[in-house]
Formats: sequence, C-alpha cells, structure tokens
Amino acid sequence: TKENRLRGSCRTLFAAGLFFILAFPAQAARVPIAEVILPIANQEGSAAAIGQYLHLRKTAPNEYDFSEAQLNAVAYRLLQNKKADEAIAIFELNIAMFPRSANAHDSLADAYSRIGDTASAKSEYLRALSMLDRGDAAPSARSAAFLKANIRRQLQRLHRYPIYETLVGVYRTDDGRSISISIAEPNFGATPPMLRLTELPSGRVRNLHDRSEWLYVAGPTLDDKSPVQLRLEFRIGDDGRASSVTITEGSSVARAARIATPNAERVIFRSGIAELDGTLSLPSGGGRHPAVILVHGSGKATRDTPGFGELANFLVGEGVAVLRYDKRGWGESTFGDTVYPFLDDLARDAGAAVRYLRSR
Repeated sequence: TKENRLRGSCRTLFAAGLFFILAFPAQAARVPIAEVILPIANQEGSAAAIGQYLHLRKTAPNEYDFSEAQLNAVAYRLLQNKKADEAIAIFELNIAMFPRSANAHDSLADAYSRIGDTASAKSEYLRALSMLDRGDAAPSARSAAFLKANIRRQLQRLHRYPIYETLVGVYRTDDGRSISISIAEPNFGATPPMLRLTELPSGRVRNLHDRSEWLYVAGPTLDDKSPVQLRLEFRIGDDGRASSVTITEGSSVARAARIATPNAERVIFRSGIAELDGTLSLPSGGGRHPAVILVHGSGKATRDTPGFGELANFLVGEGVAVLRYDKRGWGESTFGDTVYPFLDDLARDAGAAVRYLRSR
C-alpha cells in the first residue's frame, strides 16, 4: 500500500543517514586561537602574540580556529583591560587577514574611539560603511543592516559628544531650583546619546532634543519632542563651556547660571585582579559624612549611566558622600579574570567598593 511504501522509504533514509554518520566520524573541534594568543598578548605584548598566530596558521592550519571572531575577541578583551596599543595591533592583524570584512574595520574604529582618536575612528567607520554599501563585506543582508545601524550610531556619538560635553553640569536658576544637564546613553552605545535634564528637588526628568548646537527643546514626558513645553538656550563662556542657560516654559522665563560641580575625585580600587575606576563625590566642609555607593544593574554601564550623576549631585547637596564606578569591563574598569561578569563578580565588586570607602 501507499502507507507501507512510505514507511519503507523512511527506513531506507534512516539507514542511509546512520551509515553516513558511522562512516564519517566528526572531526575533533579545533582549538580557539584566542585561548593561545590572549595570554601571550597580556604577558609579552601584541608582537609576540601576532608572531605565534602567524606561526600556528602556517604550521597547524587545521588544528586551530583562526576565524575573524577569534581575533576580535582577543582585541576587545585587551581593550577592556586598558591595553589599547596591543588591541589596535590585533585589530589591524584582523584586517590584514580578512581584508573584505567591514566588521574588522568597525572594530578598529571602536578602539580608536575608545582612546579618543576621533579622526581615525571616523575614517574607519566610514570605510566600513562604504564596504557595506558596495554589498561585498557582510555574510548576510541581516548582518549588514545590523552593522550599518551600529556604525551610524557610533558616528552620531563622535559628532555629538564634543558638543554635549561643553553643556553638561549643574545650573542654579534665579528662583532657587537646581538643573542638572547630563549625557544620557542607555546601555553604553546601544542608542545614540542625548542630553537629559533633571530638575531638583522635584526630580522631573526630560530628554532634550537639539534644534541647533546650543538650542534644545523637550516635550511633556521623558522622551516626547512635542508639544514643546521646555526650551533651553545655552550661552557659551570664554572657556568654551556653557556658562548659563535660559529656560523658557510657557510664559515663564528663568535664567540658570552654571555652578561649581561637587568636590569630586577619581578613585581606583581593586576587586580581585579587576581594576575598578570610579568617582568619589564629597560634600563641602570637613568632618565625617554618611556615604552611599551606586551599584549597577544589568547591561553595559559606567559611572555616567543616566541618573547616576544627577543622584550624586543631589545627595552631595544633602551632605552625603557618593561613590560611583564603571562596571567591570566598561568605561575605565577592567574585566579582570572573568570573560563575562556574573552576579557573584558584581557582588564582589560592590563589596570592594564598601571596603574602599571604609579605608577613607
């Protein structure tokens, strides 16, 4: 019958598949080359790591995974451990090995951006974007679209940050309110940066949308652009930074002068072999003060995570010292010996922050 013939065909296919599996055993997984050259790069530098990579690629091409992703993993780990020169050398090796990869140029641009070489970063981002536009540099349309979107976000960061950094700070209005202007960049680059206004003591928060370099507007809720309810026009001082801002809300106009930021010092403390970089903000005056530590949640984050700076400014004004630090692996903090930080790692970091404050 038709049913019997179908069963017979299925048995034949199964037998053929089983024969194929038994006749051709799976090859042993190749060793990730990152496991070999990352320790060398950390201990002896990038030149030694590159030498070993090229030697093994020539003498044992089938024993190791020499993929682009392996080199990228090594370079990013070096970058996150504050070894920018070694990281850039590995990124450049990746470009030499995979010259048609837009992602390799994008990664090198990330490194240049991290060390503040804006011109080189822009050049590499634009080169990667050009490769993607030609359609010859990504394995799929989906990955190309993702990479293009990321590159455009990073170009926006490079364009906006020099402008935004001149405007951030705390301003005191003529009617006694404090206005904090900060850079908001949720998840450390997942979205383009923008300016955020926090009013104290009310706690009202608005994202600011640029109309020009010095003119910004805000709508009725956090991210609304319209209807416009707030209009901020900054005045730039002789030092190139904003000295004051005029805030128009309906028929009300307030002028806010920039005030000195709280007494803040850069601090570095260790959690195991991870080096955590942070800022300790102190109230004015001598004596002892209560203190708090701002601890991160999930995602990529730094001491300037939206809300951290504003909360620190507010608490310092109330006589409370505040310690905030870059999450391990981001900003200026290193990963230490963890590939990915888990809850236990982050808990140890918070404990290290407590011990550091007690030492003060």
